Amino acid sequence: GLVDAHARSWQRFLRGRALPGSDPAGGAAGLRLLARLTPEDVYDAASLAFLELLRGGVTCVADCCLLRDGAPGGPPEEALATALAVARAAHEVGIRLALVRLACLRPAPGEELPPRLLAGGVDAFTRECEVLRARLEREYPADEAWLVVGPQSLAAVPAAACRVIGEYARAQRLRLQAVTAASPAAAAA
Repeated sequence: GLVDAHARSWQRFLRGRALPGSDPAGGAAGLRLLARLTPEDVYDAASLAFLELLRGGVTCVADCCLLRDGAPGGPPEEALATALAVARAAHEVGIRLALVRLACLRPAPGEELPPRLLAGGVDAFTRECEVLRARLEREYPADEAWLVVGPQSLAAVPAAACRVIGEYARAQRLRLQAVTAASPAAAAA
């Protein structure tokens, strides 16, 4: 089958809401939506998106999941409800999943972000990823779901933190994704 190398299944809720020529993530509408989404909402969106992909011949998807739950800096297990909902949706639909967990440590210049997108520091991010990696390995076959990590963008993650994320990925033998520009502001930075 085909591979979708960069999806954000939660954005299925934005279908038809963004104006032509606006930010493809939905701009202000997308940020308002992010603040309200529950893990079950994300599960529903991912299930629909993954079903559509399968119907189109896609059998493997890399889904970028930045959304965090619980209090910022709280226990890693609380932050992962949304990511685990995406994994559950992929499993139940029957599509292979590279669950891409990206670190966002600060907004890009000129960008406003909901707190649930911010990782709370590189150490918190790697602890969260380690819990997520262990859960995926325990609950799903290795060829069905696996973790990919990386910085959200070079503007959102300082160079020293990028090195820490890269070292973590190497130590755990994870794939590393490097997003060089996630927005016009990030591209200009």
